[in-house]
Amino acid sequence: MSKIFDQYLNNFRQEESKDHYDRHQKESHYDRDREHDRDRQHDRQHDKDSKTQSDDEDESYTINNLIVYLEENNMYVTHQFVTENTISFIKIMIEKTGESILIYFPSKYNIYPDKTYPISELIPYELSEDDYLNLYKTDELDIKTNQEDTNEADNYDSFDLNEGKKENKIRKNIIRYNNQLEKFKNCFGKLKYKITIYNNEVFCSINRHNEIDCYILKNEVPLVKNYVDKKKEIIYPIEQEFYFMIDLNNFYDKINDLPDDISEIYKNFYRILTSAHTKYTLSTEQKLKNYNQLISKIVNTYNTKHQFLQLINNLSDSLNKANDQEDIIVKKLEQIQSKESINALQSKTQNGIKLSKTEKDLNNIKIIKRNIIKNLQELKTKFNSFIITFDHVISTVSKRLKLVDSEFNLIGIKMQSDQNINESNKSLYKSIKK
Repeated sequence: MSKIFDQYLNNFRQEESKDHYDRHQKESHYDRDREHDRDRQHDRQHDKDSKTQSDDEDESYTINNLIVYLEENNMYVTHQFVTENTISFIKIMIEKTGESILIYFPSKYNIYPDKTYPISELIPYELSEDDYLNLYKTDELDIKTNQEDTNEADNYDSFDLNEGKKENKIRKNIIRYNNQLEKFKNCFGKLKYKITIYNNEVFCSINRHNEIDCYILKNEVPLVKNYVDKKKEIIYPIEQEFYFMIDLNNFYDKINDLPDDISEIYKNFYRILTSAHTKYTLSTEQKLKNYNQLISKIVNTYNTKHQFLQLINNLSDSLNKANDQEDIIVKKLEQIQSKESINALQSKTQNGIKLSKTEKDLNNIKIIKRNIIKNLQELKTKFNSFIITFDHVISTVSKRLKLVDSEFNLIGIKMQSDQNINESNKSLYKSIKK
């Protein structure tokens, strides 16, 4: 762990209670699996022994020092996620790339949020067997008629909203994201980075042990907002967002590599999803060969959205060029400010003009960077929401069609093997394969 991280967390280690220390000493005598289970339970349930400070402790630790350190590295906190009043995750924006990432705080560190930044509450949620069994109950209005009324109100039936509708929706979303993250776990098994998906009601994440944690999300204002095109007067619904996540310890170790790492992970993750979607789509084509029109629409939809990647790449290139231009201007500005003149009066006049022009150029490039980052974030938000939804739809359809195959096999009807897909049909997916 880096020296900076050691210094930042030194206070927390010194203030840990004797009970907390003794408990960890005992843990070292257990075998590796036992230790892993305890650590995971500790992370998910926020063990009270590690979170409770002794009665004579009055000092509360905040995130302020970390915020300062982040800003020194051109990274900025945009949101905080808390569990039992202490931070579990923060969302930061990296100025260099315009990307955002989540940082996970191990529960043994009691770090309290800064109320000047947006805060969402996380409530741990574990799916039970009943959740799965009751998942597909109808979510309809419960219409009732009061037979005892004898006045004009008899003509107006009473109705009640199904109180379980929202809870059922939450369970469906948790199951959906849990299933998707189960697929994604293999992608991140060897990485320090993991992935989180959330909407305005649920938050699901692959933790540092490569296992899935899910939470109910409580927000004062919507966390995931639809994109509104004011010029065209069109609302683009954003169902969810996903971000890559790293724990606090590894964040300090990899802070210098973070921008390049995140860009590389996005590139590889998109490639993996595209490859998986290609396989799913080819399989779906075989099973729905009588619905060629539907298949064509799926491919066309994907290809249209796939163009977002080119736009994102173009904006990323523009941001890199703007960063390079900014560095050139800053160096030029430093040279003007440090230049010593022979003719003081003449130098002041000439340097003043050059200084004013260079400062104006620097301000303009900063405005350009802000606009690029804004457009880049909007594009990434729309594309990321789409690709998660597309992944859910196309993979779910493919799996359900396999169930259809099994049912037909019961009566002796067997579908053609996926390996025998007609070569002419594969041409529909050349663009996806690329």
